[in-house]
Amino acid sequence: MRMRHSNVVVRRAALAITIGLLSSRTAWAEPSARNTPDAVVDRHIATFLARNWDQALLDYADDAVFMLPNGPLEGKKAIKGFFLSLDAQKPAPRFTASKASVSGDVAMEDWVMNAGQPGALKGRDVFIIREGKIRFQTTIGLGPAQP
Repeated sequence: MRMRHSNVVVRRAALAITIGLLSSRTAWAEPSARNTPDAVVDRHIATFLARNWDQALLDYADDAVFMLPNGPLEGKKAIKGFFLSLDAQKPAPRFTASKASVSGDVAMEDWVMNAGQPGALKGRDVFIIREGKIRFQTTIGLGPAQP
């Protein structure tokens, strides 16, 4: 009789553990708040504006594609080269950016390069963010910025 009682206890414990695991499965599948598209693009914009290129690159997938008007950049190494080329310009361009709009895994933000300066340019970036990483980005110049 004692053996049968311990088997019942073990079965109930196993069932309780299984139910607990199944009910928390959705919590495991949900992305952390740090990796939502909103969080990724907000963090990316902040690190880009601070010119913290190494931190900005952490938000990209290894095989990310960044489409520029003069052609695509493929992979983090090429994207980093573009970022470093911004610093090489004299004077280096300065950017301001709006809060990004996000829908699903797509984000869009508007920016101004060299606001208040002659030749200031406004533009827009569009991102596709999946699994907490920027997979695709494009930037489009929208024309002269209003002074």
